[in-house]
Amino acid sequence: MSWRWVILVLIAMGLAEWSAAAPRIRAAAVVDGQYAIQVAGSLTGSGVATKQGRVVQIAASVAQDDEAGSFSATLQVTGNHFSGTGTAMGRAITIYGRLDSSGDDARKGKLKSSRIVGCYASESGQRGRIAGVIPLTAGHDAGNDHANGDRDDDD
Repeated sequence: MSWRWVILVLIAMGLAEWSAAAPRIRAAAVVDGQYAIQVAGSLTGSGVATKQGRVVQIAASVAQDDEAGSFSATLQVTGNHFSGTGTAMGRAITIYGRLDSSGDDARKGKLKSSRIVGCYASESGQRGRIAGVIPLTAGHDAGNDHANGDRDDDD
């Protein structure tokens, strides 16, 4: 065995050990709750997305041109991603996206509220996005979507 192979094997072993020892970054637990959403793209409107356990349910009122209708889906959640099918204006759509907990955005600091973002598409060419947050309410502790109104402020 040549000295080059020995060096390559040692480098490979060192990289394998380094990657095993590297800290793992995990996303914060995705929050169950009701997200106020906006629908944009081919369809426009607003509604709610409710995350409970491993399911996201979406119900929104939407419009396209001068026609009004509904946008609904029950989607499966895996980790912080969701996907599945639903209906919009009576047509089948495919939806996929993700849920981000408050505190997930390491590039910009903590998110103030948990958010939902996703895309939808139909075979007939309707395409667009869904986005929303768990609304902050009076007395709500930003960065803690489970706050019950009690604050630790000493004011």
